[in-house]
Amino acid sequence: MIDPLSVQVGGQHYKNLKIQPVEYAHANNMGYCEGAIIKYISRYKQKNGIEDLKKIKHFVDILIKLEYEKTTPIQTKTPIVLTNHV
Repeated sequence: MIDPLSVQVGGQHYKNLKIQPVEYAHANNMGYCEGAIIKYISRYKQKNGIEDLKKIKHFVDILIKLEYEKTTPIQTKTPIVLTNHV
């Protein structure tokens, strides 16, 4: 079986790093937003430049919203209670 970390689809911008963003994020138990930030900051010079920097900013804004501007919990629908009618 081929090591999936030795293969990259669509370029070399991660394979050329000393440690791939996915390995770093996984080893440090990071969530999705943190992992995305690591991913985009690691590749912006080799891939999408300012677009990747804007993505980083977007994920930081999401992280701030989710972690520090907690709002009321999402309202869930009232559960349906089934009764046994004969």
